[in-house]
Amino acid sequence: MMGCKVTGSGIELAIHQKGGSPRRGTWSPQGECDMPDRTILIVDDDAEMRALLVEVLGHEGYIVTEAADGAEALIRLRSEGFDGIIIDKNMPGLSGLDLLPGLRMICPETPIILITAFGDASTYVEALEKGAFEYIFKPFPLEDLLRVLRRAVPVKNQRTASWGPFEERPNETVR
Repeated sequence: MMGCKVTGSGIELAIHQKGGSPRRGTWSPQGECDMPDRTILIVDDDAEMRALLVEVLGHEGYIVTEAADGAEALIRLRSEGFDGIIIDKNMPGLSGLDLLPGLRMICPETPIILITAFGDASTYVEALEKGAFEYIFKPFPLEDLLRVLRRAVPVKNQRTASWGPFEERPNETVR
């Protein structure tokens, strides 16, 4: 479902996806669209932590998908691509550290942020050696996670798109 509101500088868009966070952005009469399409996979066995991160990241414009454990994350990664992954270190079955090498093989360019309530300096070094972009200790201020995520997953914006038969623009491409 899509909602929109006309403003002085363009149209504000909100696309609501079933089971996901709404995507928000703007479209201008010049055909520029800044609809962020930064997709994040959150992998954490703690349902409350996942819910909090889904809400916070959704408000920041991220499209968020959840997985309750490493096995579910691997299933999601087989069918979907993500711009970033936030994964808990301690989970039943595959821990975040155990999952890192496999994730590096499946999606070598995707930044992975490991979060944990249980860790030390040697675990931090191990996580970085296994390919983590960053390692954050719980509890953490949400702004710290957002700052790391902004570095890891830059905004893809200023997209140009064709908006149907009323505005055909054959010389423009979708990036």
